[in-house]
Amino acid sequence: MINKDIVKKFTIHTFPTMNCPICKVSSIVLSKKSINRYETRESNEAHSHEAWEPDWITETFHGALTCTNPNCKGIVIVVGDVEVNWDSEVDPSVLKSEPYYNYYSFKYFYPPINLFVIPDAAPEDVKDIITLSFGMFFYSPSSAANQARIALEKILNSQKIRAYSTINGKRKRLSLNERINDLPGKYEYEKILFLAVKWLGNAGSHDNNISHSDVFDLYEIFEKLLNEIYCADKKKILKLAKTINKRRGPMGKS
Repeated sequence: MINKDIVKKFTIHTFPTMNCPICKVSSIVLSKKSINRYETRESNEAHSHEAWEPDWITETFHGALTCTNPNCKGIVIVVGDVEVNWDSEVDPSVLKSEPYYNYYSFKYFYPPINLFVIPDAAPEDVKDIITLSFGMFFYSPSSAANQARIALEKILNSQKIRAYSTINGKRKRLSLNERINDLPGKYEYEKILFLAVKWLGNAGSHDNNISHSDVFDLYEIFEKLLNEIYCADKKKILKLAKTINKRRGPMGKS
């Protein structure tokens, strides 16, 4: 899971280090020369106010982050907001000028950065929707949560859980809750995770007040759910353990 502080504000010197979404191996770092800032219209008009101070300034920015892996050299474009604020940790009495700093916050990354690791064994349509959720996370947490809910349907499809029932000759689409309840007994633990992601996803569908913190909770649970379902190593080890338990001893290999 990525550092949750990524939703905070940063100076040009404290940009966080992030995993490269292209090679998924190395980090992407900010190219300071790539930063371009543009003052908003409202901010520009405010300069004429008699009470104007530098901390009234608001801007947008875009820049480039480059992968440190020489075999990748991937580029990620970042877009966000800039605020000018007083640095409360600096004693202004020791400075020759007022300690104002530009603080950056993120709105978009292209391609989206990975907010958790998606197992390689997950189906491509599941990966695509989760990546779409990552892309929406910074500017619309509710949309990010809603996309995660949609991904649950794709996971259930991959596990061959029926999406329709037939009653009196009429075909009816099952709700997500009904499909989760249709999971076989071996998924009792995963069912708890499914339901938690569903409830948070529902909140994203119906409530625009869902927070970044709420979506971080969703992602933490979702990452565990994906690993439980698609982690090949886990299944291999579990199968080995069951075999050893059945034999009540070693495998008898030379």
